[in-house]
Amino acid sequence: MNKQYRFILLVFVFELIASTTYAQSPQFPLVSGSWIGGDGAYSITLNDTTRLWLFGDTWVGQIKDNKRYNATMVNNSVAIDRPAKPMQYYVRSPKTAIFINPRKGEWYWPSDGICINNILYVLVSRLYMKDSTNKTGFGFANAGQDMAVVHLDGKQPTEWIINYNPIPENTPRLGVAVTRDERYVYLFGDDNTIKHTTYLARVPVANMGNLSGLEYYHPKTKQWKKEFSTDIYLFDAAPEFSVRYDPEIKKWIVIYTRKGMSKDIAMRTAKNITGPWSDERVIAECPEMAWNKNYYAYEAKQIAPLKGDNTNKLILTYLVNALSLWDVANDTRIYVPQVLTLDKTF
Repeated sequence: MNKQYRFILLVFVFELIASTTYAQSPQFPLVSGSWIGGDGAYSITLNDTTRLWLFGDTWVGQIKDNKRYNATMVNNSVAIDRPAKPMQYYVRSPKTAIFINPRKGEWYWPSDGICINNILYVLVSRLYMKDSTNKTGFGFANAGQDMAVVHLDGKQPTEWIINYNPIPENTPRLGVAVTRDERYVYLFGDDNTIKHTTYLARVPVANMGNLSGLEYYHPKTKQWKKEFSTDIYLFDAAPEFSVRYDPEIKKWIVIYTRKGMSKDIAMRTAKNITGPWSDERVIAECPEMAWNKNYYAYEAKQIAPLKGDNTNKLILTYLVNALSLWDVANDTRIYVPQVLTLDKTF
């Protein structure tokens, strides 16, 4: 074989191999002396190579013999995810969260958000303790929402200056999932019932910070209106889910934990974000619930995309928790995002 031809062929093969390498799936190692678990696990694309993770209640402390000890809990934390680099977790201190609610007796749990022109917008839920005697961890109640706005400017999360814009009290819960197109940001909400029936709102991209011009989709008339109504529901899902557009199949994909807490991860698809949405389809099961009768799985979502992702795969995360804090402390396998990669068979 001609040497020049052989060199060209080798270069071609190398470029072909390079073109089929993919960004790595995220890993969530526990860091003894720092971040040792968190739930929520919303992911937001910041740029082509960087993804932000938003966590709710977060354990900060030590690990020994696969157990958590000398630990405190903060109400939220974040992580910066760059493929092929270690996950970087952030809290302001072992007792101070990233998103700090200025109201006495309340705290923030981050919902979904979006990054537009290097400005981060996150819907944060305002929580307070309604029943301090509840030992299952469900004694809290929701007091409303704010919009957290951060001009990123290359700063580390502990250096963020966060502005909190109040959302009017009569606004239905939004930010269960957030996505966008060229003109609008789309915000999914749910009715906070056991069925977790969802609705869809939109706001012009330029108005994301204060949600002015918010409209709700009315599927019966196929119109966008300023008025919210109880008959605008789209489908049943969960209190947290993801909505991503898949250019390979030219459909929107919703991923969630069936019924909010179960072993089943479910999916729906639609050609248009307004629907009609397909029937629910179970695509995976979480095996961890068989480990302990007090364990439950929840918060399944598809991760936010980065450049170089394998578009032939569906990469998801979900959480496993326990009804007892004692069980969480004694099992470091749970209360950390589990990563699941599935073939696209739809």
